[in-house]
Amino acid sequence: MKPALGTWFGLFATTLAAGTAAMTIGYGLSFLEAKTASERDEIIRIRTQAAADAITRALGDKWERLQYVAEEFPSSTTERARGMIDTMVGDGHRVPWAGFASAGGVVAMSSEPTAEGRDVTERAWFASGMQGPFAGELRDARFLNTLLGGSTANPVRVVELAVPVGEISAPQGVLALIVRQDWLDDFVTELGESLKIDLFVLARDGSGLLSSGGDLALDSTLPSVRAAATGEAVSVRETWPDGEEYDVSVVPSMHWGDMPDFGWRILGRMDADAPMGRQVAGDSGLPWLGGLLAFALALSVLFQLIFVRPFGRLASFADELAEKGADGAPYPPHENTTRESTQLSAALSRLDRH
Repeated sequence: MKPALGTWFGLFATTLAAGTAAMTIGYGLSFLEAKTASERDEIIRIRTQAAADAITRALGDKWERLQYVAEEFPSSTTERARGMIDTMVGDGHRVPWAGFASAGGVVAMSSEPTAEGRDVTERAWFASGMQGPFAGELRDARFLNTLLGGSTANPVRVVELAVPVGEISAPQGVLALIVRQDWLDDFVTELGESLKIDLFVLARDGSGLLSSGGDLALDSTLPSVRAAATGEAVSVRETWPDGEEYDVSVVPSMHWGDMPDFGWRILGRMDADAPMGRQVAGDSGLPWLGGLLAFALALSVLFQLIFVRPFGRLASFADELAEKGADGAPYPPHENTTRESTQLSAALSRLDRH
């Protein structure tokens, strides 16, 4: 027995719907994969930029305070000047030392009294500070290493900030402060934990200065590290020496107001398989694709009910009419869903009456 028209149509409609759904799902998944990769790039870039802004803001606060004190210094009494220096240091956790060196290169006022009277003419912060605003790279605190608890084998590392006091053409001296590296280390670690990324602060040559995990040994052959060394902003996926794959973003400059540029770059790294804070399936569009398939199947069923079934009933009546004759056949069905079914129904009715 040959299959009915409805059977053939059902198979055709189901195959068409399934094929359409499969192609749509395939396209949708490809689109979602590209969309997810784009979202991850954007997320790691935004988080890395946020970390760069937070670090420069923390240092920028100290810089702005230093500038304010430098402006007030010439007109202040000795007592007030000392009070402002002590205020810049605070509890000493971030800023362990601040002081003023006269134009002759001798420390005239210091938050650490034992440093007063020292010759600092060869210190970078003094020599550069006499020429204009200065922000030094992270370096050993040779001037105050012993006073800060460091040793020759394990020196304290600091960032130096300095500004001239008085007219730049003939400064009265230099006002300076230093920021501890160990505080910066803690700050970067906290940032990495809160942003859920690994952070690396790099020098101009691409060497590591600070990191949220304490590891400063970076592979200079990595595309991201090379980009950081050349000052290029990139977002890439790459395999690191530990064999793991990461999404990495590089912010090539870190600025805050008129604070001199340290030349630092920051690199943010996130596990390639790390969740982005929400399930991708929630935005995958799979419910929409499922709805499309359901709609296609419903449309095929509706087509069968409206168009195919009437022809099936007419075919059954024609078969019975041919077998039993006009006297034995029942009254023909009246179908009017389409012009063709109406014509066929009328023709069978005329045959039935003869």
